[in-house]
Amino acid sequence: MALQKMHKEGKMSHGHLRKMNVEEFNTLMNNAYAFLGVKVDAEAATAIFKSTDKDNDGFITYQEYFQYMVKHIIQPKHKPEPLPVPATTTDEALSFLREYLWAKVREIYDRFDKDKNQQLSVQELETVIREIFKDCSDEDINYIIVNAFHMNPSANGYLVFNDFAPFFIIHAAELGLSKFTRMHPSQRSISR
Repeated sequence: MALQKMHKEGKMSHGHLRKMNVEEFNTLMNNAYAFLGVKVDAEAATAIFKSTDKDNDGFITYQEYFQYMVKHIIQPKHKPEPLPVPATTTDEALSFLREYLWAKVREIYDRFDKDKNQQLSVQELETVIREIFKDCSDEDINYIIVNAFHMNPSANGYLVFNDFAPFFIIHAAELGLSKFTRMHPSQRSISR
């Protein structure tokens, strides 16, 4: 949501190309993790940015940002040991952030698992989406259920946490950008 907000507010100098520079990435990282009380060190953000900027042009695309999220935040490599705060290295900071983010997503999941069976039904998932994304249309909700979670909104399927968490994080950002594009059709095309 931090990327969507910065993009919507015009704080991305190359937002029309769906790209950001290192300063914007640093701001984005700090905005994205402010709710955790985590301050991302500028040096660490620069190192992460450089490792993500595969073509070394001084910009990363929004897609590269999402790929970074999947690789370093969403897909835990192993169960990290609890870390002392503050972390002293980039790897420790990323591990701490990943662990904390997963715990927050787990809290959301558990809060909406009304029957406490460790599975979200389609109805429970719809409730999550409506609560988190207050202004979602029925079309947006069906989009998320079908495309993000590969569930039939009219069926009796269930979703376990390990399938919920990665898609929830990624598709929340995608939905936000999709809504922004629909609301600002003049900015829809991307110049190259």
